[in-house]
Amino acid sequence: MKKSLAIIQIAVIAIIIIYGTVSLYVGNFEGLYGTFPLLFIYYIFVVARQKREKEHQNDDGPDRDGK
Repeated sequence: MKKSLAIIQIAVIAIIIIYGTVSLYVGNFEGLYGTFPLLFIYYIFVVARQKREKEHQNDDGPDRDGK
């Protein structure tokens, strides 16, 4: 399940980057700048999820006292 979601995420991000690159090449700057918010939102989503997982892993471990 996680592997298929990862593949879908990679495909969507690749499509967005390809669209932005083609828009830049053609001269459609509105199309290029339209992709930035999507990539920014995705970046924030990934960073926030990694931070939550790291905090969750730290909470599950033993205390520094060994108790």
